[in-house]
Amino acid sequence: MTNLIRFLFVSTAGKTLNFYITTPDNETLGAWFVLSDTIYQMLPQDPFLVQPDETISYALSHTPTVLFLHGAGGTRTNNFRVQAYQAFSSRLSCNVFAIDYRGFGDSTGEPSQDGLVIDAYTAWSWLIENGAEPQDILIDGHSLGTGVASQLAKRLAEEHRTAGGNGVRPRGVLLHAPFSSAVTLAESYALFGLPILQPIQSFPLGVSE
Repeated sequence: MTNLIRFLFVSTAGKTLNFYITTPDNETLGAWFVLSDTIYQMLPQDPFLVQPDETISYALSHTPTVLFLHGAGGTRTNNFRVQAYQAFSSRLSCNVFAIDYRGFGDSTGEPSQDGLVIDAYTAWSWLIENGAEPQDILIDGHSLGTGVASQLAKRLAEEHRTAGGNGVRPRGVLLHAPFSSAVTLAESYALFGLPILQPIQSFPLGVSE
């Protein structure tokens, strides 16, 4: 499996695999892969413990996948995000691939505009390399993630044009709680009174870009 460094744990429900992927500039990103209920119910018990590579490849080639790009607060493990993964996997029967950007959660590095877009593109590429078809991937961004999702979509659109209309195209792009500029987001967002987004105040990541 491309860029899979090591496994950390499989959730007690057996549907979620926690692991790391690497970016082209050698940052390490924490990631979760959540199986759709449809796939999970078809496979033997504890499929990630037995054949993790084959399980992911099978799921990607047989079921649509949501590439989840989260907002500025917290990590991929936040409870309200887990609830979103559960909704996607159970109600929509989609796999979910969620990453923590560089500088977030257990990922290495420091956040930057270019870096976050590299992280998203790395996640997209990882899905393709491991069996997903572009038209089966929905890019879902929330808050800060809407800017990242928009920039990823822009890069994919540019590749599509460069390929003469024969490039890759995602199933769609879903933006939750988009913002007009990252400057406004960075100036107004704080955690326990601390301006945690100061390092990214100059990012032109808004959807208006």
